[in-house]
Amino acid sequence: MSKILSIVFPIFFTSQFVLASPHEEIQSQLDAPEMRFSAPVLLKKFYEARAFEPAWFAQGHFIPEVSDLLNALKQADREGLHPEDYHLNSLQTQLDQLESTPESLLEKDQMHLELTLTDAFLSYGSDLLSGRTNPFDVDDDWFAGRRTGDLPVTLEKAIQSREVRKTLESLLPVHPVYQRMRVALARYRQMEKNGGWPILPAGPSIQKGDRDKRLSTLRRRLSYEGDLNQKPHAKPVFDSALERGLKKFQARVGLAPDGILGKDTLKALNVPVTERVQQIRLNMERCRWLPGDLGERHIFVNVPSFTLHLVDNSRDTLSMKVVVGRKMRQTPVFSSKMTHIVFNPPWSVPVNVARTDILEHIQEEPDYLTRHKFEVFDGYEENAAPLDPVTVDWTTVTSTNLRYKFRQKSGPLNALGRIKFLLPNRFDVYLHDTPSRSLFSKTVRDFSSGCIRVEKPVELAEVLLNDENRWSKEKIEAAINESTEQIIPLPEPVPVHLMYWTAWVDERDNVQFREDIYGRDVALVHALNSEVSQ
Repeated sequence: MSKILSIVFPIFFTSQFVLASPHEEIQSQLDAPEMRFSAPVLLKKFYEARAFEPAWFAQGHFIPEVSDLLNALKQADREGLHPEDYHLNSLQTQLDQLESTPESLLEKDQMHLELTLTDAFLSYGSDLLSGRTNPFDVDDDWFAGRRTGDLPVTLEKAIQSREVRKTLESLLPVHPVYQRMRVALARYRQMEKNGGWPILPAGPSIQKGDRDKRLSTLRRRLSYEGDLNQKPHAKPVFDSALERGLKKFQARVGLAPDGILGKDTLKALNVPVTERVQQIRLNMERCRWLPGDLGERHIFVNVPSFTLHLVDNSRDTLSMKVVVGRKMRQTPVFSSKMTHIVFNPPWSVPVNVARTDILEHIQEEPDYLTRHKFEVFDGYEENAAPLDPVTVDWTTVTSTNLRYKFRQKSGPLNALGRIKFLLPNRFDVYLHDTPSRSLFSKTVRDFSSGCIRVEKPVELAEVLLNDENRWSKEKIEAAINESTEQIIPLPEPVPVHLMYWTAWVDERDNVQFREDIYGRDVALVHALNSEVSQ
């Protein structure tokens, strides 16, 4: 096979091998119900545009671009994909057979090989462009738009320009995180090939100054991922260098960096390298689900890491902690554009929250609505009449018969805090301040009903409004202190992307891992490893 890939092309066929009508044979095989291809719709579109003219054969021989395609397919594992999903084994078998005994290849087999080569390009190109799996089938809460393209036209241009492999590479995500993840995948696969890292035995918690026979193993374990660069010690003493290395590891996996080898840290250290390889693959796939253009200036929220980043010209200009939806009210994945900022917003309570959280509070604390400054309306209509909550017998109200609308007045007790960031979307999810500031001190921050609570709302508003004269930090705080609602349009809409990444590589090339807080990795593993492409 190596000859075919490097020097044998083109391969000429004997006269008996040349088809009388390859066009008819291609059309016949495309219409045959027993033929199974990964991208049948794209395949037919490509050949219809060519009037069923073969693409990979010319004047009775292969064109050199066949070699180019096979070399590209062999590198699919670099993208976290499987080369065999793109007919590589079948193609190699047929080409090996052709190299040894060309006369054994039947006429119909020649055109089947033609179609298989085309299907390989189209299916692999589709997976690079938009992901191997369909996020809408895998994740009920994923609604971000993927990149699209006309792959039959792309293939035609690739063949005409004789740049098949280069064309496939151009379909890869341009996001810098994806490029760094490719490097990380190769590195972790090499660790996997070498047998992985050592497993730490269970035992009591240990910290700086302690002695423990496991410390030499801990040092070796931390060295595998680059968290510690220290020569082995003869004495099992937990020193400052080891503490720094453990803190670095803890920060990379989303644990509190306290430098103590406790139960959670031990568990994270003992995650097998195979699972880390899997995590990187999954999130490379999620990168392929991203929109093609995130925006020169955009906000990126990663739900599993509980963080928000304001990116400007590929630079992280503002970062902060966030609180996301709890497991029963998960924050969805989508892209939108932030258009307005609201100072001192009232809170119109969503129906599902009213029927559960608010009603429960009312029945436990009869004066809850009054103390927390809620208005009550007799229905959800625009002109619904206001009610005095004391006139309602709340003991007879249930989640199924609740008809009242609640709206919390702006102020220090308001659930949205003093600032709300509007981004129109079907889920009524937005970013906002919160009076519950203590939640930002926690490592795991999934406490909301789906919206994103931000740690630094004033700083975020100041940067987004970008008007020192009208909206400096001091003037924003003064507007908040006036306690009246103000809706301020942004100078221009800012793209906002709510994403779900459990693994990525940061700008310092640190490989980050996070817990799969919503259990979404399992479904993606199954889909990504499926034998059938989308």
